[in-house]
Amino acid sequence: MDLRARIGSGAALCLEPSMAEEIIIKTMVLILIPWCNYENERRLPVFHTAMESEIMEKIDWQNRFLAFEGDKLIADGNQLEVALKLKAEGAEPALRRGEILLFAGADGRQIDLHLSGNELDIERRYGVPPQLESAAPIVGSAEDASTGKKPRGRPKLGVIGREVTLLPRHWTWLDTQRGGASATLRRLVDAERKASVDSDSRRASQDRANRFMSAMAGDREGFEEATRALYASNREGFEAASATWARDIRRMAQSMAADAFIES
Repeated sequence: MDLRARIGSGAALCLEPSMAEEIIIKTMVLILIPWCNYENERRLPVFHTAMESEIMEKIDWQNRFLAFEGDKLIADGNQLEVALKLKAEGAEPALRRGEILLFAGADGRQIDLHLSGNELDIERRYGVPPQLESAAPIVGSAEDASTGKKPRGRPKLGVIGREVTLLPRHWTWLDTQRGGASATLRRLVDAERKASVDSDSRRASQDRANRFMSAMAGDREGFEEATRALYASNREGFEAASATWARDIRRMAQSMAADAFIES
């Protein structure tokens, strides 16, 4: 480098213009790069929040269980998978001390798992029971069954008979409907179930997420705001309020709350 310097008492170091410009540029780069990285890292949680919520919406929570140790998700899956993983990691002492919290995804409630015994014992305890045959036996005689002949009469449809109490005008109206009273009642129930599926799903999602949030984020910044946004079906407000939570807690809370933001 071509330096023109006069070093003396109180004298300043003088540089060529090109040299000074180079030093200034390098200094700005050294300052700006860490600052840009900090800004990017500071914004990342909000960016990931939207991305993660879209991915996690696809989870079926009916047979999903979670295990948290502090802020970290250490196991998730069906009940048997979670139990076996905790057993393999020797988590029984931590469970007894209350250091590991377990949640049922279906309703967000805390549960207990018993890990005593070996893996076979746990499989017997939490394994999925064989599905019961849904088809009812066909009405017919023993002779029909032995000969393989098709039995006479109407097959059973798996219906269950219970008493229904209605006013006379209700019975009068039902008797005039296609298929009779029983068929009409089944159609009415199915129609009501379809009409209320969105509202039922929304309420279940809100309650599930609220229970989980109360246990895992009840003392965290933004909890009250997130709860209000959850029951107001305000996705943006919910994601903004939960953006500072630990990553695993935030992801699971947003996933559990996904159906709360379904547009009617």
